[in-house]
Amino acid sequence: LFGVQVEEGKNATSYIPCYGTSATRSADVIAEVEHGIDFDTTISVFLEASKFNADSQTSFLQLRTGTDSENRLLFFSNTSAVGSTHDIQVQHRKSGNNWSRSKSGLTRGDFFKILARVDGTTFTAFINGEKITGGAVVAADLYDKISIIRNGNVTNQSGHKIKSVIVFDDLVSDADAFVLTDTSYESYSEAADSLNYIQHG
Repeated sequence: LFGVQVEEGKNATSYIPCYGTSATRSADVIAEVEHGIDFDTTISVFLEASKFNADSQTSFLQLRTGTDSENRLLFFSNTSAVGSTHDIQVQHRKSGNNWSRSKSGLTRGDFFKILARVDGTTFTAFINGEKITGGAVVAADLYDKISIIRNGNVTNQSGHKIKSVIVFDDLVSDADAFVLTDTSYESYSEAADSLNYIQHG
């Protein structure tokens, strides 16, 4: 045992050694991680987050190869926030061609759940328990980097909270995706516990 940290709230922040005096923490910063996981061309990604900024584009999560403008799977909210609502979009990019799935009318400040999956030829998203119709895509190269924020300065990196990011190296079934994005469950683990079977990545 080397230290104890107690906080209010459902999610603990990173441990801060105090050495006998109080300490103030700054926000955690996670820029980019090279994960080394072999996704091939099949992947499922779960994101639970909230947007409270009303008037700017917000990036939540990006898996990519190369630079920001090359192949990627990008989760973002456009500049279409109107009053108390906003949209969420997932963009699959391959060789400059973009395919997007989106949903508008989400309540600003509320947590939303989204699962995007790509099997090499089909791109589908599930948002708050609703399936957004899939479509044909061109298989992307292996994603070798994960960014909690977008690698670039074209979007506002503030104004949002991320609760969970889970990457699967396989396709999550429709039935499991509906449960995992069901907003009546308070957490990913609570939703996963309700399933008889789920492919864990």
